[in-house]
Amino acid sequence: ILRELGLEQLEVVAVIESFPPILGLAIDAQILRVLEYLEVEVNVASDDLCKIVRAFPGILRLDVDEQMKPCVQFLRQVGIGNIARILVLIPPILGMDVATELVPKMRFLDKAGLTVFDMARFPQVFSYPLDTIIRPRLMFLKFLELPVTSKPLGLIIAPTDKDLCELTLFGISPELYARFQQRLPPIQLPERQRPKRVRTPPSLQLTNTLQLKGDCRFPGYHQRLQQMAQQLGVPVAAPCATARGRKDGDEDDDAPDIAL
Repeated sequence: ILRELGLEQLEVVAVIESFPPILGLAIDAQILRVLEYLEVEVNVASDDLCKIVRAFPGILRLDVDEQMKPCVQFLRQVGIGNIARILVLIPPILGMDVATELVPKMRFLDKAGLTVFDMARFPQVFSYPLDTIIRPRLMFLKFLELPVTSKPLGLIIAPTDKDLCELTLFGISPELYARFQQRLPPIQLPERQRPKRVRTPPSLQLTNTLQLKGDCRFPGYHQRLQQMAQQLGVPVAAPCATARGRKDGDEDDDAPDIAL
């Protein structure tokens, strides 16, 4: 499948090494369905599809209905037209949760004064954490009384803290930004809702044979053994040693068991 997609042999090996679970994915129900959705519904070109799989092979494991479609629908609703280009630049966006990752970031960027056009020019912004990168950096610009659009979004979000201060902001002290971050009140981010797993009680597992105390030579022993086996729903093991011709004086450690 990967060779038919356009990957070279060495690229296929690299994909498998970077993402071994790909070997366990169903071809028709999973891999081909993902590729068909990207080509038909999202209009990703064949060459771009090859680039996406090469850069992010984990995309082949995403659920089309539960993950990919909600993300594409969200991007279309906010006004992003060329979604195929977005996926080439940041393919992991299809695996991001809309409610807890994309929506909070979009709302903050919008309130900060950025437009959809600004986000489309640097869609990688959605891959950065809101609480430790996006929010403190844009608020730091407001603290410096600089418009958030005075610098390209990529030059604000992507650099390290040191490069942000010394290069993007032309020599601002990194210590000043560090103190600003420390004084910035934290925000409460929405938590991703995980599907609840219904746990079934573990079945009764008896690792050892169940022995009935007593001497099998006494009357009533086998009757009690049969009753217990019937209650537990297990067959009775082989007859006791006496029935097999056990000699007097042998140890009675081989008391009859209930087979499990």
